[in-house]
Amino acid sequence: MIRDLFVTRLYSAELAGFALIADELAGACAMLEREDAAGRRWCRDHGYGGYTSYASLDDLPRRASVFANLKRGLDRHAKAAAAAMALDLGA
Repeated sequence: MIRDLFVTRLYSAELAGFALIADELAGACAMLEREDAAGRRWCRDHGYGGYTSYASLDDLPRRASVFANLKRGLDRHAKAAAAAMALDLGA
């Protein structure tokens, strides 16, 4: 007998225009890193060798329009993936 266990369905799609905003997104991330003292302090205190805004910045779409544009594109894909897999996202 053969049976499938732990089958995972994956949604895959191109994020339209992402290549066009990649440089702008990198610039916005660098700007936030420079300005986010709490994030840098968290990294230092927790021995994290990079940078994270974890627990210090939770409003990126309001801080820079490039994040708002990215969020809109990702939200569209999240909704499409949920619909294709008959998932109820509660919204």
